[in-house]
Amino acid sequence: MKFLFGSICLFLFIILAACGNGTDEPEDTATDVSSNGSSDSASADGLPELPKFVKDRGKLVVGVKADYPPFGFINEKGENDGFDIDLAKQLAEYAFGDPNAIEFVPVTASNRIPFLTSKKIDLLIATLGVTDERKEQIDFSKPYYNSSVLFLVPNESDITKMEDVKDKEVIAIKGSMGSIELEELSPSTKQLKLDNTSEGVRALKSGRGVAMIQDDILLYDIVKNNPDLKVVGEPFALGLMAVGIRKGEEDWDNWVNAAIDKGAEEDLFYEWFKKWYPEDHVNVPEYLPRPK
Repeated sequence: MKFLFGSICLFLFIILAACGNGTDEPEDTATDVSSNGSSDSASADGLPELPKFVKDRGKLVVGVKADYPPFGFINEKGENDGFDIDLAKQLAEYAFGDPNAIEFVPVTASNRIPFLTSKKIDLLIATLGVTDERKEQIDFSKPYYNSSVLFLVPNESDITKMEDVKDKEVIAIKGSMGSIELEELSPSTKQLKLDNTSEGVRALKSGRGVAMIQDDILLYDIVKNNPDLKVVGEPFALGLMAVGIRKGEEDWDNWVNAAIDKGAEEDLFYEWFKKWYPEDHVNVPEYLPRPK
C-alpha cells in the first residue's frame, strides 16, 4: 500500500512538472536603448538607419549661427532660436524621437567649415551657401532655402548700386558668399572683413566702410531695429542654403536628405517660413522644400 501511494505521488509530481515546463511565457521584447534613453529604432519611419557614430552618441551636435536672425540667434530667454534651429530640432526628433536630443555649437562664417571637418560637430546648419569652392571641402544636402546679397547703408548714403562701391571700403563677413562674390564682381572694391554681422553693423555705423554686404534675409531684419539704416542695390550672388556634411559620410548624407524630404512632405519648411517671415516675405523662396 505504501508502495502504491508512493508511486501515485511520483506520477503526479512528473505530471505537474511537465505542465510547468510547458507553460507559455512572454518573449523578451525589450529593445536596446541609446544613451539618451531612446530606442535604437527611434529614427522616424521611412528614413534610412542612422550612422553608427550618431546613434552611439544619442544626440546630434550641430553648428549653428548665434547672431543671424531669423535663422540662428539667441532669443530673450538665452536659448538658440530661428529657422535653422527649427530644422536642427526636427532632425533630432526624426533621429531620436526627441527634439532636445541635440547640442548646439555656435559658429561663424569663417570657422564653421573647419569645425565640421575637424569633427567638432556632426552637421552645419548655419546659413551655409552652396559654392563650388566649398564643395571641394565638404558635401552638401539638397537645398532648403535660397537668398541673395544686397547692400546695407546709412539713410543719408547715395550708394544705390554695385558701381557706387568701386575703389571704396565695404564691410563684409569673413568667408561669406557675399564677400566671395564681391571679389569677383568688383575686384577694385576694398573689403573690411569681420567675424560676424553684429560687428559689421557697428563698423558701418562708425564709418569704417561706406556699405556692408550681407544676405537679404538678414538685412531686412536688421533695418527693423536700426531705422537709421536702409537696404539698397540689385540682388547678386543668388545662393542656395544647405546642410553641411563631411566628405566620405554618404550614409549620413543620405539620412539627412531623406529627413529633408520627410519634412517637405509634412510641409514643415513652409510652416517655419511663415513663422519667421509672417509679413516681410510674401513670395515663398523658390527652393523651399514643399510637398510634391
